[in-house]
Amino acid sequence: MNLSETCQKRPVLGFIFLMVSLVLHGCESLHLEDGSFTDAVTVPVKVAVHGKRESKASGLDMLVFRNDRLHYLECWQWVPFSGSGNVAVASTTGEKILMACCGLESTPDDWMWISSISSLADAYTALEKENRDSPVMSGSCSFHAGNSTDANPELVFRQISGEIHLRTLKCNFKGRPYEGEKLSDIHVYLTNVNASCRIWNDPGRATRLINQGRLVEEDIERFEDQSLIYQRIDKEVGAEGITTDIMFRCYPNTSEEEGPGTPFTRLVIQGQLDGEVWYWPIDINRGKGHLPEGIEGNCVYAFDIELTRKGSADPDTAIKTESANIMMEIEKWEEKEEYYVVF
Repeated sequence: MNLSETCQKRPVLGFIFLMVSLVLHGCESLHLEDGSFTDAVTVPVKVAVHGKRESKASGLDMLVFRNDRLHYLECWQWVPFSGSGNVAVASTTGEKILMACCGLESTPDDWMWISSISSLADAYTALEKENRDSPVMSGSCSFHAGNSTDANPELVFRQISGEIHLRTLKCNFKGRPYEGEKLSDIHVYLTNVNASCRIWNDPGRATRLINQGRLVEEDIERFEDQSLIYQRIDKEVGAEGITTDIMFRCYPNTSEEEGPGTPFTRLVIQGQLDGEVWYWPIDINRGKGHLPEGIEGNCVYAFDIELTRKGSADPDTAIKTESANIMMEIEKWEEKEEYYVVF
């Protein structure tokens, strides 16, 4: 599972309800730790997913909490998920809060340290474990269980990571001594990447940085899918330009000021030009008037880049505007067609 290794498992309190088995089409009772059973109900929930594509996650993690002063955990259940159709999660009657996520490969033991909603502040996911086809998404809603006349609650899933898309790349060095040269041996990657994020209610501050100031091979090697933050372009690029399908992923980084512990996340283009290696580090969504600045979850930052002169001698010095013509577009994901999940 993708929970942060810094999380320490804690024993579940004795009066918290535990699921005995997975129920696919409905629940009639919950098994208590003392061996007794209590009645359970199901409530229809309308689910909406924000994203650019269908998630291929195999299932959902559903945590039901009592909606009272203490917000204790009532039950956890993993339910199969195919993007549509009906599933079921058990709940006792009363006011409840549902915290749900998908894209994790979890087991019951992974959630045993959760005792209340406040515990979820320590539930983190790691970028190295992300899957391109099933990004980690989360959502929450409140509901009243036990009254069939109540309005159906709506659960909206949002991707917790942002994505950086390099749509086009051109190298037009007109008027330079190296006019007509093409960029070769091209590497594209992210630096100062936030690789750890709360699954729910993340404040947007970077908590664990990788590729700090440069491409760090040891960091890249820990990824199950290295293409999420590093790719090569296996051709030379000139004034005619190319279209790419490079799509990187990173967790939110909205630090207001850049400093030793709060570097800005950058998109870096590295390549050989005129016999030397040059870097074009680009601050992502900084100083362009888009608020909030930096990278948010559930957004795509799409770039069309035309390099016009040699870049920086190192990958951590952001290029000046005269070195490139950069067009960036921010796309917030719209809600997909709604479908229903029952719990």
